[in-house]
Amino acid sequence: MFETSTVLLFTGLGLILYSFYRWATENDDFFEKSGVPYLKPNFIFGNTWKFFFNKIPLTEFVEYLYNAHPTAKLSGFFNFMTPIYLIRDPEILKHISIKEFDSFEDHKFIIDSEVDSLFGQTLFLMKGEKWRDMRTTLSPAFTGSKMRLMFELLRECVSDTMQYIRDINSEQSAFSVEMVDVFGRSGIDVISSCAFGLKINSFVDKNNEFYRIGKKVSNLTTFKAYVKFVAQRVVPGVMKFFRIEYLDSDVKRFFSDMVLKNIQTRRKEKIFRPDMIDLLMKARNGELSHQEEKETFTDGFATAVESNVKKSKVNRNWTDDELVSQTFVFFLAGYDTVTQVMTAFSYQMVLNPEVQQKLTEEIHETEKSLNGKDITYEILQKMRYMDMVTSEVLRIGGPAVFIDRLCTKNVDLLVDGRFIKFKKGTQLWAPLHAYHNDPLIYPEPKKFDPERFNEANRANINPAFYIPGIGPRNCIGSRFALMNVKLNVYYPLKNYRFEPNSQMQ
Repeated sequence: MFETSTVLLFTGLGLILYSFYRWATENDDFFEKSGVPYLKPNFIFGNTWKFFFNKIPLTEFVEYLYNAHPTAKLSGFFNFMTPIYLIRDPEILKHISIKEFDSFEDHKFIIDSEVDSLFGQTLFLMKGEKWRDMRTTLSPAFTGSKMRLMFELLRECVSDTMQYIRDINSEQSAFSVEMVDVFGRSGIDVISSCAFGLKINSFVDKNNEFYRIGKKVSNLTTFKAYVKFVAQRVVPGVMKFFRIEYLDSDVKRFFSDMVLKNIQTRRKEKIFRPDMIDLLMKARNGELSHQEEKETFTDGFATAVESNVKKSKVNRNWTDDELVSQTFVFFLAGYDTVTQVMTAFSYQMVLNPEVQQKLTEEIHETEKSLNGKDITYEILQKMRYMDMVTSEVLRIGGPAVFIDRLCTKNVDLLVDGRFIKFKKGTQLWAPLHAYHNDPLIYPEPKKFDPERFNEANRANINPAFYIPGIGPRNCIGSRFALMNVKLNVYYPLKNYRFEPNSQMQ
């Protein structure tokens, strides 16, 4: 009796372990079947264990994947147990992002909107027709005329930043500031003004609620955030079953109260302000004007997305959660991502004083041409060297290390003379950082050289090899972000120099 029970126990345990092994390795031959070169996966962790355990940063991990098969246009790796195609040839990325966009229009849905309504219903994570409708709804916020209106609001915020710096400078000629903190506070003030219509000075009110929430949602390195991230990747069903939100409840409550009360106040007191809240109010009430729609699709900055989505129902019946989510993602991107770029910009100025000097000279020449007037949006756009330096900052250290695409319907793509079948649900990564740091594409890629983007050299750069964003799913607020970055370095360099100190990392 005892022996029989023992045999049954070990047999059952063996079956469980075998079943687990088969489940964990069922996709190991995925790329062999498609004939694509790939990195052989480790058990459970695939090829991501070094990055997962913080052995290497994301930039190095992406370069490692990219360089593993240097002659292939398409290769494969495993993110845990999930097979993912790595697009080594930017022309393929260009093809699926534009010509085959309808078959690759979504991002991987990593956060369930039913569980986390704030993060899960942002434009970035929306899918299909719903994404098209929301993209159409938000596009008028970023047309040329809206940029000019927001430029004035932006300049007011930068003025507060400069006053803070002048106050420090009045006490000492050479002074030290933490640029991450300075640009972060400026970013919070800009977003609160341009998106929510709220005037905040984070240099005076250092612990205001906007700044506190911004620091909280951008800090994903805490143990709690790490555990949630791992659980979302490994056992998403468990997260959904227990309805565990990725963001804390106070974050959702803050944005919901702020947006919905703002809308209520504007309706009651008939307040108009040219910002995102106003646009969302119009879209929700079916009041988006024909002129606003027309400008969206005729603006020179508009990408293929606007022509693709303009037939969508602009005035869809959006819920409170959906409206709040869009302001949240604008807040997060405008604070965290733009702060990263501005910090990288100032860092490169410290490392490359000759570039800083040349940019400063262009700024002083621009100031002379203004004859005492304030710089305008149009003049900032015409600053050639400023644009070259910004482009090089984004090439060498842009915030988007890679972008992903999800195959939304079965499609065959021609790669190296043969067709490869992509089934619905297949994931793809495009390693942007690796493209931008490939010595075969950019000689001496680690060297900071804005002249790569002068008028003569820019004409020789294949657009497929310089991708801060691409196709209909590119960043909707990229022009606003660039305007923000340029103005936030224009004024400091007009009066000061960035130099290293003993605390600089």
